[in-house]
Amino acid sequence: MLTAVHALNVLLPLAYLITAVLYAMVYGGPEAPAVERQRRTAFLGTLALHASYFVVRNLAVGGPAKIDTWTALSSVALSTAVLYAILARSTGQANTGGPVLTAVFLMQTLASAFAATGADRGAAEQLPVGVAGADRDPAQPLAAVGRDLHLIAAARQLRIEQLTQRGFIFNNKNLGFFFHYHS
Repeated sequence: MLTAVHALNVLLPLAYLITAVLYAMVYGGPEAPAVERQRRTAFLGTLALHASYFVVRNLAVGGPAKIDTWTALSSVALSTAVLYAILARSTGQANTGGPVLTAVFLMQTLASAFAATGADRGAAEQLPVGVAGADRDPAQPLAAVGRDLHLIAAARQLRIEQLTQRGFIFNNKNLGFFFHYHS
């Protein structure tokens, strides 16, 4: 199983590179070969390969592995590619695929180069966790998000109060917030 994880770590950047090149061929103009079918097939195959990477990785360590920085980058690459697929499908335009998939290729290349696959569950548990304690309590990530949103709102309110006191912002019911400096 670990061999499959290593193989997918090598294949994913190559698959994204091939897909990015096929999508970049759209910039070739009328002389470029028509590769729409191959482009779509390669892209869907790459997305399926990337999704299977996470499944195989979890099976290799005997359950959900903790997320390290490089696995998070790989999931961002997958999310970017899926979002592009949805947008390209809904708009019917594939002309931005070259740059977007090149960025995904670069993200996945970094993620694959530095990914910690973990030979067993013990090695996977040594990987750092994105949210502290998320492995112990399934509600922990949601509590962390709620706490972070509360802190962001409180900091924003404090900043507005500080700017108002210094005369940079004044509040007028008819005009809303404006930036204003009193000398």
